[in-house]
Amino acid sequence: MLNAMSSLPFWEGHIVDAVQEQEDGSLLIVLETCPVSDALCGSCRQPCVLVHERRRRRVRDRDILDRRVWLDVPVRRLNCHHCDARVAEHIAWLDRRA
Repeated sequence: MLNAMSSLPFWEGHIVDAVQEQEDGSLLIVLETCPVSDALCGSCRQPCVLVHERRRRRVRDRDILDRRVWLDVPVRRLNCHHCDARVAEHIAWLDRRA
């Protein structure tokens, strides 16, 4: 199942690292940042390479068939040299407050 999901375009800028079945029957999909994608500033949306922190967020996604789905997503905090903001990266498919 992991091989089939690793190339899906659902989570732009991220690749599937693992799929784990949880005790309650839900799926936990562990994502990693795609090595060729640039982090975009959450404020000005410009590419930024100054990463000062990395955290993981667990967010609820849409169900797959009859399974509840959770995503474990890496989120980088950036020091943007364009707008001098210190913010979380912009992830197009993820709401800032999810």
